[in-house]
This record gives sequence, structure tokens and C-alpha cells, in this order.
Amino acid sequence: MASSYRLESEGVQTRFAMNLKAPVAFYYFLLSDPDRVVIDLALGDNGFSLPSRAARASGAVGGVRAAWFRPHVVRLVLELRKPAVVQQAKMIDRGRGGAELVLDLTASDQAIFLNAERRGTVKGSVVAKAATAARVGRSAPPAATPPPSAVASLVPRPLAPPG
Repeated sequence: MASSYRLESEGVQTRFAMNLKAPVAFYYFLLSDPDRVVIDLALGDNGFSLPSRAARASGAVGGVRAAWFRPHVVRLVLELRKPAVVQQAKMIDRGRGGAELVLDLTASDQAIFLNAERRGTVKGSVVAKAATAARVGRSAPPAATPPPSAVASLVPRPLAPPG
């Protein structure tokens, strides 16, 4: 499902971008101690593996890891080297060319990071790339819809107290 990912940074900005075969629903949130950005991808029955050749740490991101979180849901974790908040998160639908998940991060101080963490889970948006629609001379196709079970499993649920 994921063919490659990259990390780019310039000044206080860091971009995480991952190429996928098709657009999928996703959610993200921040966690502290240690600081990280968590991204849940509703992949349905599509297989997933993080590309074996890891991108170098860049900017605020020190590493990337992924694992199946729930059936049909892969969890990506961006391990932060310093506090950063998500400025933009989107899934770009490239039509037949697949999709690209893009998260733009901006370095912050710990207080701003913790305030952003309190906002909780945010649903990412799927957008069509205008150039793709223009190139084929028609409107961009709608984003692939994951099965309801995949999207439902993304919604955070309170943890039961240990018993």
C-alpha cells in the first residue's frame, strides 16, 4: 500500500509525505512523554508495510514506525526530536497515480505542544490535486471509501480501567 515516504525540513518546518496506492480516511493526534504524532490510516483489506528503506531523520522528526493497530487500521508514529504541532494534514488524491499523505509540522515549545495535544483526535482531509483533474480533462474521481468497520475503528474509545 505504501510505496515510499520522505521527510523534508527547512527552518522550523518539517514535512512528512507518504505515497499510497489510493486515498484513505485518516485521523491524527499528538501524544507527549515522549512527544510524537500518531496517524491512523483506514486501509480496509489492503496490505501494508512501511517501505524498508527508511527516510533519514529530518527537522522535528527523529523516526517513523508503523504497525497494525486494529483490523483494517495501520498506526504510523512520527517520533519527534523536539516539540512540533501539525499545521496541515491532507491526503492528496492523484487519481490513477495513487495518493499522497502529507503532514506539515512546525516546531513549537512544549506548552504549545501540550495545548495541541489536548485538542484530541483530528480527522484529516482528502483533496483532489487540480493538476490531475485538468490533465485528464474531467473532474477528479472521488476518494476511495474504506469499509465502515475501518472508519468506525478509527474513532478513539476510552480505555477501560485495569481490572
